[in-house]
Amino acid sequence: MQHPRENTLHSYAAIIRNHIEPALGLRPLQKITSADVAMAISGAAGDRTRELAFVIMRNAFKTAVQWGLIVRNPTDGVPKPRVVKKDQHFLTQPEVIAFLAAARSDRLYALYLLFIFTGIRPGELYGLQWDSVDLAGGSIRITRTLNARTRKLGPPKRQKSKRTISISGRIVAELRAHRKRMLIEGTPHGYVFVDTEGHPLRESNVTRRSYKPLLKAAGLPSTVRMYDLRHTAASLAIAANIHSKVMSERFGHASSKYTEDVYGHIMPNLQAEAALALDHFSPTRILLWSALSQTAGRNRENNDSENKKNPYAIRVFELEPTSGFEPLTC
Repeated sequence: MQHPRENTLHSYAAIIRNHIEPALGLRPLQKITSADVAMAISGAAGDRTRELAFVIMRNAFKTAVQWGLIVRNPTDGVPKPRVVKKDQHFLTQPEVIAFLAAARSDRLYALYLLFIFTGIRPGELYGLQWDSVDLAGGSIRITRTLNARTRKLGPPKRQKSKRTISISGRIVAELRAHRKRMLIEGTPHGYVFVDTEGHPLRESNVTRRSYKPLLKAAGLPSTVRMYDLRHTAASLAIAANIHSKVMSERFGHASSKYTEDVYGHIMPNLQAEAALALDHFSPTRILLWSALSQTAGRNRENNDSENKKNPYAIRVFELEPTSGFEPLTC
């Protein structure tokens, strides 16, 4: 049995303290009714909070029934709150190019490349350390995550979240340049990405001081969240026809079915969107995250041995110049 993670337990404790205890804490266990449960749930703000409050009470009362403390579970007469799924937001290919052009001189440029082209979770990226980066082999091992609340390293979200991700020659080069910058700043070891004082990154600070200004510079909406870069990675992978199983492995999902359930709704639309985007924005060099194939194009930046080593890495393909193509500036 997998025990809840620390963040999950913290969320449960907050829901009990703020919603369940004020509503039911003074009532004898045997006198709690379905109406009381419904009232406690209704006082919670947000679909997800109401759902978690229901689940916590259902499991607690189930245990009370098993222990013989009550005869009936009062949550049996209460429908489980429905959570409306929020749409994932992601950057289109022209928007990715615009964002990376704006971020090119930012000290966290390599971080944004990893976000967009690997789909690493924020906590995994903030907790990434140099001993998990194999620059010679072109890969990153995800073995830990940084807890945003406690600032401590811990295991990833689930067992399958422990994984090795291949990275392209371009990202390797950017990480090498980033490490040289960290050497100058005096923090060449430990965490890959740190603040200007050498401490692990806080997403709130990164968002306020770096990410939001970059969105503005790129002419992108300020409503695009940092986590949407992970969804962007998924959309680029889908547009490049990456198989859901490979996506699942790279993203650390529980299964390929989960990947399809989460991102299946965008799969039919992306091919048409990609064609339309390229029609309006046709750079000579197009950055794509895709599986290499014999007919994809002439790869002029990676030799055959590296291609075999990193079959699912980012590649920059040179396309034959045609009328209307403009050079990429980022």
